[in-house]
Amino acid sequence: MAGVPLSQRSKSWGLGRWTMVVLVLVAFGLGSYNLGGREFWLDEALSANISGLGWAGATAHLRSSPFEHPPFYFLALNLWQQGVGTTEFALRFFSLLWGVLFIPLIYAVTKRLASERLAVLAALLATISPFMVACSQEARMYTMLPCLALLALLTFWNGLNRGKYPLWWLAYLIVTTLGTFTHYLFFLVWLATTLYLLLDYLRRRRMRWWAIVTQSLPLLVAGFW
Repeated sequence: MAGVPLSQRSKSWGLGRWTMVVLVLVAFGLGSYNLGGREFWLDEALSANISGLGWAGATAHLRSSPFEHPPFYFLALNLWQQGVGTTEFALRFFSLLWGVLFIPLIYAVTKRLASERLAVLAALLATISPFMVACSQEARMYTMLPCLALLALLTFWNGLNRGKYPLWWLAYLIVTTLGTFTHYLFFLVWLATTLYLLLDYLRRRRMRWWAIVTQSLPLLVAGFW
């Protein structure tokens, strides 16, 4: 199989868009099962209460609560509940959508960085992961967070390899800023990409000015917060 073009290998394995359609449907089915059958537990109730304060109220509350998470998830959930409602099913469905989106995202990132076979395997494992299914059924930010991390890696990779298109760095800046305002541990994604840029400079002795600028701004914004 080593000498067979990737496009032919994809067909022989039956990979591609139909595989993703099946995995997305399976992920949606697993996450939808009994989605509204349980009452909120403590953290989910906090999500409902904080997001229900509105943008100004939620931001003020979170700025005065150092042990709470940053505001982006709660502000997004506030917009969601205005259109869908505040029931257990409605608020958890927001997390389910992010959990389902994670499947094609991890496929796309793994395919770009490795191979299509590994991408399908990664998507399959993510689909049947008990951890991902559980997070997809909770009104918390734990499915939004990995989606933003994957989008950050994807836009970062495109920025490095498509230097003629600075819009990729703008997209990376936006995603990284949103990720930083979703969970403080998103800092680890920023740290990993920063270390990569440092190693890339030591190897190439060439400055990537767009990367340096976009890498600095989320840290400044987070520091202001």
